[in-house]
Amino acid sequence: MRLKGLFASQSIWIKGLIILILCFINLCLGALIARGVSFLLTSVGTGLDSITDELIEQAIVSAVAFILTGWVCIKLLIKNDNITKVGRTSLKEVILPAIFLILFSIPFINQLAVWNSELTLPESLAGLEKLMKEMEDTANAITMQFLERTTTTDYVINIIVLALIPAIGEEMLFRGTIQQSMTESGWNKHLSVILTAAIFSAIHFQFYGFLPRLALGIILGYAFLWSGSVWISSLIHFINNALVVTAAFAISKTGLAKTTEEGMKEVDNFGTGDYITPAISLLLVVMLMLIIKRYYARTKAERSL
Repeated sequence: MRLKGLFASQSIWIKGLIILILCFINLCLGALIARGVSFLLTSVGTGLDSITDELIEQAIVSAVAFILTGWVCIKLLIKNDNITKVGRTSLKEVILPAIFLILFSIPFINQLAVWNSELTLPESLAGLEKLMKEMEDTANAITMQFLERTTTTDYVINIIVLALIPAIGEEMLFRGTIQQSMTESGWNKHLSVILTAAIFSAIHFQFYGFLPRLALGIILGYAFLWSGSVWISSLIHFINNALVVTAAFAISKTGLAKTTEEGMKEVDNFGTGDYITPAISLLLVVMLMLIIKRYYARTKAERSL
């Protein structure tokens, strides 16, 4: 039986159900494989510390739950399989703007995070707010354990596990599957970008990081929409993640702050405190996004000749 595009003609709601089922199955499969690998490594006595063991488990779970799920969903649900092709890129008009896009977005994203942290739920939901805060603090503490390591090997592992795998997997699942499914189902392309970004942000279960992650999701959504390639949004996503890992490694390695956590808090506060810097940051982000859009518009026009 031909599996490619098997469910591509189904409604968005059926596709959504299929995505949820595949995510659940692959999440369980990933956890099972991760525990098996962990047990095997412990049995043979590799001498890995607990943090490295956790990183290996996270890498396996992320790869199976996101990359495998995204790839399968694209094959089963998406009509346009060109989104998985690399396509044309330009160092000057895509890669460099993508790098500067993430760098220049920092003040604006940080300011959104500050505003997000000031949001509070109604008094009747105080218990829920406390629970979400505790969950977020726990997640941040676990991530900080990974980021505090100071060897070059640790840095490379963190780049792969915390930057590369999530970038590819999440872009395949969210932009390549969910956003593409919406647009192929006739939804407004801008609405598809925003709704996918909202789902992308909400699925991280971090209430106090919802707004900055929503903004990042919108940037990634338009990069995917204009380029028609999941690899371009993956590139921007990877640059964003890798920048965080690199900043934490530099702080840990050089002792720029008393602790890596304190140093990262300073990074998170960069560009905040006034409205001018975030406004300039947003303007630069829009300009760089338009450069990328213009490049792919020109590329598509050249192909149609």
